[in-house]
Amino acid sequence: MTEYATCPKCNAALPSNVPGGLCPKCLMAVGLEESVPEGDLPKSDPEAPTVDSDRPTHASPRPGERIRYLGDYELLEEVARGGMGVVYKARQVSLNRIVALKLILAGQMAGAQEIERFHVEAEAAAQLDHPGIVPIYEVGEHKDQHYLSMAYVDGGSLADRLREGPLPPREAAHYVKKIAEAVAYAHERGVIHRDLKPGNVLIDTNGDPKVTDFGLAKRVDGDSELTATGQILGTPAYMSPEQAAGRTSEVDARSDVYALGAILYVLLTGRPPHQADNSVDTLLQVIEQEPVSPRRLNTSIPKDIDSVCLKCLEKKPLARYASAAELSEDLDRFLADEPVRARALTRLTRLWRWSDKNFGRLTIVISVAALLLPGLFLVWLSYLTGKWPEWKFFVFAYGFILLIALPQIAAWLLYSKLHEKKRKAALTDRTPSAGADRSIPITIIGGLLVLVGVVGYFGIAINNNWQIPKGANLFLLAFVAGIGLIATGQGWRPYR
Repeated sequence: MTEYATCPKCNAALPSNVPGGLCPKCLMAVGLEESVPEGDLPKSDPEAPTVDSDRPTHASPRPGERIRYLGDYELLEEVARGGMGVVYKARQVSLNRIVALKLILAGQMAGAQEIERFHVEAEAAAQLDHPGIVPIYEVGEHKDQHYLSMAYVDGGSLADRLREGPLPPREAAHYVKKIAEAVAYAHERGVIHRDLKPGNVLIDTNGDPKVTDFGLAKRVDGDSELTATGQILGTPAYMSPEQAAGRTSEVDARSDVYALGAILYVLLTGRPPHQADNSVDTLLQVIEQEPVSPRRLNTSIPKDIDSVCLKCLEKKPLARYASAAELSEDLDRFLADEPVRARALTRLTRLWRWSDKNFGRLTIVISVAALLLPGLFLVWLSYLTGKWPEWKFFVFAYGFILLIALPQIAAWLLYSKLHEKKRKAALTDRTPSAGADRSIPITIIGGLLVLVGVVGYFGIAINNNWQIPKGANLFLLAFVAGIGLIATGQGWRPYR
């Protein structure tokens, strides 16, 4: 059994056998302080305050200030911290310039994979020279502490801007258009960001957005095998469905388009398209649920920008914009008051998606309708013609239909339960949703066969004064076959 101790600097709990007897954060701080040449340290009291980052950075250190260095860099203050790295505002001493210095969060305890991913980020960002992407200055290592130096953007992030509330639609469209242009530039050079979100978009003093943090970037020409199939990386609320399901081989430029749509959504409404109490439930929503239309949350949002946003957030990558450049062009049209290419969903499409989301309810409704349809149709025809059949005919004909149809309907109901079970297990076994096997054409053909079977059978019965020729039973077979096709069109497969 592992014994736990506490860090002597911050009192955090940690295993007693941890290297150096300190937690990673304090160990990194010690490493930084030890990297200062002894002659450069001012003689000060141990309780002296940290350096004041508001004073002119070219000034000499004042007596009593504690200064931490990492090689050529003077660390002024921490400005951001994530799951894998920490960013400091720093001064590059040799050039006397302010930079953003990113370090691996684990510091000198970083493993080989963390270091490799850190360098993948550096290589991906270093090859990108675009006004909308934060430039990289230097990548290096000092006493086992790897660092990445980049331009310092002091206007905060889009996440900071969102604390004031949603943005006006045109301002939101302008921001996302600029971001999309930068992302399109990265895509042209074979770099997929994979972690686009408001916190990774900085705003400079001119109000222009700049994309940063390529820590999860994927190179199209070879991903260095850092992301295994089934591994989920990113921020749940801004992940594409293929990322959320761990289908890494499917992650491409359209995955970034989805994230851009999620950013546009939160800028318009003040909340991400999918949000739950925990990450797992959020991922399930991303995979299975359609986002609420931004216009339903904010009626002042124009229809065109609503359509653009929802097109980005399509579950199927092929239904999204083909590229970030295409998205940028459509946002350009919106800002120029021209018609956008994105179109609002038709009622039929909405109905179909509702049926996918409410598969169990739909199954019950259609099953009951299929069982009642022949009887209702028979009563209706009899009323119109004034010719009522003998009860034994009705019982025989309807009983025959039930006898043949019930097994298929029962199998369909069972399948709907299996469908729901697979949906809930989607995050753990990566099983594609059964909805992927659904087919609108097959469902329509099945419905037509059901209609032809019912109309044909009872039509012949009425015309023959309820005397059924032998060939008329083929219409009953058409009815049953139609139910089978509807079930198949809804995704049921008897061989599963």
